[in-house]
Amino acid sequence: MKKSKSKKIRDIIHGVSIGICVLYTLQGTSIELYKTYIEPKKIRQSYIVPNKIRIKAEDIDKKGKKETLLIYSGNSYLLMLDDEGKPVVKSYEVQPVIKYHKVKSLEIIIKE
Repeated sequence: MKKSKSKKIRDIIHGVSIGICVLYTLQGTSIELYKTYIEPKKIRQSYIVPNKIRIKAEDIDKKGKKETLLIYSGNSYLLMLDDEGKPVVKSYEVQPVIKYHKVKSLEIIIKE
């Protein structure tokens, strides 16, 4: 079954429209990615480069409540609040609590 000339033209117009929409979307995405990337040399010395930092919540001691973690350059730190409600970053390690030669739980040890 042959397509009529008007259907062929309509299909071409639809294809071009979809192509324009896809290009517009990709262009917008690349511009947004470029805007969010910050060159390390443009950050003041001794400040954290925003592209290298992530914050996530994870139950690292497996006790049912999540801790807030700051991940910077592949290293994980606890992101906590001090007594005045100000954020602080602390190094930590997770150690097993052993009773009767069995691991009973995990404990977060904050390194000072």
